[in-house]
Amino acid sequence: MSESSSSVTLKALPLETVEHIVFYLPKNSLLQLRLVSRRLASIATPGAFRTFNLKVHPKSGEGFINIAKSDKLRSFLREFTCDTWQETFAIRDFEHVFVDYSVYQAPRGFMEALSFLRYFQHLESLHIQFTKDLNWCDDGELELRKKVILTVFEGLAGTGSPDQTSHSSEHDGEQDPSQHASPVFPTALTIENLGSPDDKKLIALPAFQAIFASGRVRNLKIHLAGEVITDDEGTDHCDSNDRHDFYERIPTIWLTPQVIENLRELSLTAMEWWGWSPHKDLCDIGGHNGLPNLKVLTLGKYVFGFQRQVDWLASLSLEEIHFDQCSVLYRTFNAVDGSDPTPEWWTAPRPPDTTITLLSLRWHLMLNQWSKSMKTLRGFYMQSAGTTDFRYVDNVGDSFCYEQDDDDVGSWNRHFVLEPGTREKDRLALDHFLSVIESRSKQEEQRSRVRSDWG
Repeated sequence: MSESSSSVTLKALPLETVEHIVFYLPKNSLLQLRLVSRRLASIATPGAFRTFNLKVHPKSGEGFINIAKSDKLRSFLREFTCDTWQETFAIRDFEHVFVDYSVYQAPRGFMEALSFLRYFQHLESLHIQFTKDLNWCDDGELELRKKVILTVFEGLAGTGSPDQTSHSSEHDGEQDPSQHASPVFPTALTIENLGSPDDKKLIALPAFQAIFASGRVRNLKIHLAGEVITDDEGTDHCDSNDRHDFYERIPTIWLTPQVIENLRELSLTAMEWWGWSPHKDLCDIGGHNGLPNLKVLTLGKYVFGFQRQVDWLASLSLEEIHFDQCSVLYRTFNAVDGSDPTPEWWTAPRPPDTTITLLSLRWHLMLNQWSKSMKTLRGFYMQSAGTTDFRYVDNVGDSFCYEQDDDDVGSWNRHFVLEPGTREKDRLALDHFLSVIESRSKQEEQRSRVRSDWG
């Protein structure tokens, strides 16, 4: 087909059809399509500048600043990603890759670009991505993480400026088109591999308070980095006091009353197993008011240990639940009364007559309760590492959660054997739970069709 005939065919298509085709093109293709004609440029431009991934690279920061200063382009940005990983500074040692932050300095343009976030008044989603290989002994890395988070929120609130976040700037002296603009309030916030920032400074930051006090955040996703420290002998161990404090502070910092009031989607996942040790009881989230508008909850590597946690989930008006490698604790050491662990309990040496405590919580008990009490649930997704038992039933997916042979489960449940018949009870409960959800989903679809027909 010749170029002319191709152009005629494209022009003959309805505008809606062309827009639909262009929507699925990758960003590089959209940028090239802008050069073909004015008509295609007008169609491709919104998609080409809808997202931006800011990397730790001088040219990446310069490109972001140029878009921010363009009256025609900055209004298209809806999703922004701040990616702090820079492989240029990585040191490879056989299977390990880490960043030597003692010699690392973020390019000037990267930190400067973050302060231009206030230009994008239509920004909806903000993603902050840190490297998962966190060295908690490296003050340089912790300082970089803290500086990035502080600068991002100052940029959103408009309290920072390029000459405040860098020593010098080639953009100094240019007029700031957003100096009278209001703060930017993204409705979706994602932080990957969150470490422990300077909490006191972060909470006291007026920019942070302004963003979270607005109540605009509807979707919050936090993935927690493991707090592993390497001692002088090269041995990895966990600083339990810091780890416990870090997990306990999550609601205080990120789940403020203003956020909880309007939150519709919440994802709390971690690189390590959490909930038992490091301890974080979900029941603490939301206090007496709970999460009144939450519809979707995702938990990753969370360990259930108490009935009150099951009751808490049942009390929420959830429509979807996602469990990724979650577990149920059924046996533990030293906690004679089955109470919550403390940092001292976790690190204390075990005496020869260590007490073994059996906990009564099981998956089939949880699922049977939820099948009766969670009337609004329409989707349940469960995934475990290393299992091939995975299937889809309409909008319902499941896999078996017990992984007795998985060494990554944690030292508290690595060599334990459940009582006979538990697996079968769990499978039957899961099948029943899924069938109940599927039935409710179909009934809701039928009611929606009836309302649509009558409407």
